[in-house]
Amino acid sequence: MSPTKPSSDLHKLILAMTPSEKRHFRIVNTGKAKSPENQFLLLFGVLENQDQPDDDVAMKRLKLKDRNRYSRIKNYLYKSLLESLEDYYREANGDAQFFHLINRAQILLGKRLFSQASRQLAKAEKIAAEKGNGTYSLIVLTLQLDRLTREENLDELQARLVDYAEIKSGLLQRTGDFLDLYMIKSKATWLLRCADDTNALRREWLAELAKHPLLKELKYPDDTEFTLYHYNLNGLIHGLLGNPAEDYRNRLAYLNTYRNNPEYIQRWPVNYIIALGNVASSEGQKGDYSALFVCTEEMRVFLEREKIKNRSTLEPIALLRSRALELEAYPFLLPAQQTDLINRLERKFRENGHETAEVWQIIIRHGIGRHYFFQRSWSEALEWLSPVVHQSDDRLSPELQWSARIFYTLTHFEMRNDRYVESYLPKVRQWMRIRKLQWEPVNTLLQHIRGALHQYPRPRNPDMLAELAEAFALPEPGLANSPDEQHIHRLRQLLNLRPWLLGKLTPVKQPRR
Repeated sequence: MSPTKPSSDLHKLILAMTPSEKRHFRIVNTGKAKSPENQFLLLFGVLENQDQPDDDVAMKRLKLKDRNRYSRIKNYLYKSLLESLEDYYREANGDAQFFHLINRAQILLGKRLFSQASRQLAKAEKIAAEKGNGTYSLIVLTLQLDRLTREENLDELQARLVDYAEIKSGLLQRTGDFLDLYMIKSKATWLLRCADDTNALRREWLAELAKHPLLKELKYPDDTEFTLYHYNLNGLIHGLLGNPAEDYRNRLAYLNTYRNNPEYIQRWPVNYIIALGNVASSEGQKGDYSALFVCTEEMRVFLEREKIKNRSTLEPIALLRSRALELEAYPFLLPAQQTDLINRLERKFRENGHETAEVWQIIIRHGIGRHYFFQRSWSEALEWLSPVVHQSDDRLSPELQWSARIFYTLTHFEMRNDRYVESYLPKVRQWMRIRKLQWEPVNTLLQHIRGALHQYPRPRNPDMLAELAEAFALPEPGLANSPDEQHIHRLRQLLNLRPWLLGKLTPVKQPRR
């Protein structure tokens, strides 16, 4: 632990633990707690109930005056928590299990207990083969050669060495391919975050990944883990390239690979939930909302159906993200269904929003803010839209960021915060120019707002409003053909300002606020 912020790191670790993880920690350390010299369990209970770490309060509860002793207790507690978590996840986590077996084998080799070491290495070799990770297999091979050499088992050593060059070449190739998968995943993540098409590096990497051999061809069809990576990464890249049909095909293949290998669902339940979400998202973009709701419903019942342990870390993903994905269908729902969706989403977000990735916070805040805008609940709309506009990373979901800024501007306009809108409009227009999110109906609308500021009643141009209402008309469900059509299709679906514009044609006089 760092000497500068041990309490912060320790406290964050305790807050991140699930109830079952904490229970496991207490059970395995019960015997140690009986010793008066060991106060780490008492400190665990104190920090567990603190919203913010407070060393002075903790020392008082432990009846300690010596800060050096208190620091030693904190360090011991931190180490004990990590050991407990390692033990807790050892059987469920293939990587942890592998290195645990390797560590055991090395200890047994050091004691010259060769037959026992061989059994540990055989188990490790099986895990390495299942994972398809050449690096793991190389580690096992290294220790097997070491074992046979120490044991002077010359016949088996000879057999291993005869095929050594061929085996090494295959494992090195597999190791390189496995490393390339992580490289592709890392670059794809960067590309998702960096939406600026003028970035030369972005164009270079996208072109590189589009023709990468590990994505062009399924190299190891009998290896489930490689197959999962192949389909998942292909979906990401085709989505970035604007190929929705290929994106959907790979997302569906990724989900079906899990369904055909149920042991991997138990091994990586969070990835299965995400796979369901990816297909739901594609179904929504295709306009097949029935299929979308089938996937989101399965996300919600999955944990109970599969009897997944450690559910508390997965529930925010399954329960909150599934509702957020249903926002894709929001414009096509009946008013009562829209309100029900938003109420459920808002309630769940207030419970688990802090555990949600920022990109999903943007999706949810935009969807709820948009709903309150159309309900003319201006203060609630601002409550949800303001964090997107002022606090979020604007490289994430630029189209949603753009839509949130338009709704944010219109909300202030409706509230007659004219001086604020006057100062904010140039910032919006500049933000749109930089990100090349220009659409003529929006430009016309913003120009109209600028001219209507400081006037009461607001001036109306029925012809212009009618034309804009037609431009913002909700698109038919389904995907457009060309990338440009897809772009406009998406912008219309996010904004859908037609009802608001039609309301301007028959305005209701409202008191000045």
